[in-house]
Amino acid sequence: MSNLVSIIIPTYNREKYITEAIDSALGQTYQNIEIIVVDDGSTDKTQDICRKYGSKIRYIHTRNGGIGSALNIGILNMNGSWFKWLSSDDVLYSNAVEELMKAADYSQKKIAYSDYVRINEEGAEIDIHHEAQLGHDEFCATIWLAGHWFIGNGSSILIHKSCFDRVGLFDEQLRFQEDFDWWLRASIIHGYSFLLVPKVLLKYRIHRSQLTAEVSHDSMLNSELIRQRIKKHMLLSNPKRWQTFSRNLRYYNRYRGATHGIRMMMRRITMALPSEARRSILRWWIISKNLIQH
Repeated sequence: MSNLVSIIIPTYNREKYITEAIDSALGQTYQNIEIIVVDDGSTDKTQDICRKYGSKIRYIHTRNGGIGSALNIGILNMNGSWFKWLSSDDVLYSNAVEELMKAADYSQKKIAYSDYVRINEEGAEIDIHHEAQLGHDEFCATIWLAGHWFIGNGSSILIHKSCFDRVGLFDEQLRFQEDFDWWLRASIIHGYSFLLVPKVLLKYRIHRSQLTAEVSHDSMLNSELIRQRIKKHMLLSNPKRWQTFSRNLRYYNRYRGATHGIRMMMRRITMALPSEARRSILRWWIISKNLIQH
């Protein structure tokens, strides 16, 4: 079934949200789907909740290995030709898969993503994130410089399974930023274009376990590690392409102006500080954005 879409839901101790996530997958207007929940060793009631769905979903319980590991297990067990990621604390709009598939089919692109709305722990809307329409070179430069939180969202993405044959699976050694790593490998190394579907098709939930200084700190470290790894690979395998990409980065930095330059400078300064100082800065940033309370 060439148009079967496999919705993969990796989860770990999300008993509070998993029902809403699964129900949103089951409620898709696009009917040719399978739903695979990969339980990454939950110790709460996640397993009991999932078992109640019976044959409506495929439930796989595995030892705790992180999101990358859970996603890979789902990919290796999926029957569909399209992979749809859905985090177990997020919610799909009912037309999400239909709109993504329609756009991918029309454009013949193999990776598509959409706008999304951010919601809080209770499901109330925080704001809407509208992605920018970017050409391939600007997309690559933007995601490299700004990070995956400025472009794309794991739960908004739709990927043709053949992409994993070229790009590879998610890096299971990365406990954070495994999506950022895959986006960079796909776009910069392998030249895949990411198709933006400019419609809000996802509710992306923000909650406390995501917003800690420790998580932000480790994510920042992994982002720098990933960039250096990609750079090393490109210099060894295709130095001319890296030179072209570097020129694009310099052009993009100038094009974005002073605000972007200041942000990049602050990131470099923060990374040069001792570990505890970095954590303090990130803790202040989280609180200043009113994302969590003191």
